[in-house]
Amino acid sequence: MYDCGTCIRFWRDEKDHMGPNSNVFFIHLHREEVDDSTKRLSRSAEYQFKKALSSMRNSGGGALFVHTCKGIFRHAMVSFQPTVDPIFHSMLTDDEMISDGFRWKLVEYGDALFHKIDVLPSETFITADLKTKLLAWCVGKHVSTSIEKLRPLLMSKRKVSTAEPTVQGLLHMDQADVVKIYLDKSDVDYSCNFMLSSFFCVSTWVNNIINGCSLPEYVTSVSKRKQGGSVYVGQTSTNSNVDMDGVPFPFQGNKHELQKMLSKELQKEIAVFKNRYSDIALKPKDVFQIEIHDTGTDCGIIEVAVRPVNGCVFTDALGPASFRIENKFMGENQYKTFVRLPFDEWGEMASGCATLWSLNQ
Repeated sequence: MYDCGTCIRFWRDEKDHMGPNSNVFFIHLHREEVDDSTKRLSRSAEYQFKKALSSMRNSGGGALFVHTCKGIFRHAMVSFQPTVDPIFHSMLTDDEMISDGFRWKLVEYGDALFHKIDVLPSETFITADLKTKLLAWCVGKHVSTSIEKLRPLLMSKRKVSTAEPTVQGLLHMDQADVVKIYLDKSDVDYSCNFMLSSFFCVSTWVNNIINGCSLPEYVTSVSKRKQGGSVYVGQTSTNSNVDMDGVPFPFQGNKHELQKMLSKELQKEIAVFKNRYSDIALKPKDVFQIEIHDTGTDCGIIEVAVRPVNGCVFTDALGPASFRIENKFMGENQYKTFVRLPFDEWGEMASGCATLWSLNQ
């Protein structure tokens, strides 16, 4: 985490200055963790920020010091703010402004500059990442959900179809209840032609479909519909009479092998938590069915049929990612660390009712 001796000395001085019981943490932002063109944080760096900020908001507040490598931001304060603003917004309740949760300034220490983010405590429990999505049907995209929208899915009596996922076929693609994902052609060319080894080519192709298309997030969102639905993955068609073309298969890959690999990998990316009133406990493999529809020689459109789920599907086996600060001991030394809450405890904190959130999986 620490890049240089200056950072370590600065962090120790600030801890001594603010007191041993204060929540003081430090992040060093490396060059590769910020996109040169967009100045957005990488997924891993963004998650570390959310983990730290939500922990402090849930644990009485604190201070987060951020040191960045030289050259990441042309103007330290002006460029840093738009980079972290989206993270700040995700750590606020609906009725809060950024100033209600965070204040920041530049701090000089020798020749180094640090961003000091004062994190104010929240009256409402903050979740770093809910690990599930809703679907905005008007644009066919998944959007962030909220605890308020998750609560009835898990805690209220609901009438939800128990129908298993059913593949609809290509004739169903123009229906209103489908989602179409267009895989970028350059991504397909890369996965099919760049790798020389057929094993890695197939593996890369499968990973591209699962993660490059955010397929797990789409599965979580479609599963919230009372009738479920289908997700189709293909390429933008060059034929004006056809909306979607098939995705080329990787070298030496066949349709049945690819279907099995896609299903196996997608199962690893989702988890199911049932509604407390439901007697049906689903496993990830029960949520969806995959079929590749041939559209030509060695290419096809992928359909992922998703069933309705009485409960909630997450993209993490632990459910929502929520954190707080706890004191730990290593020998005689005490230190503070971020601790992720298990699902039941997250429910207790998020709802304020321990009994209601004791779910039997």
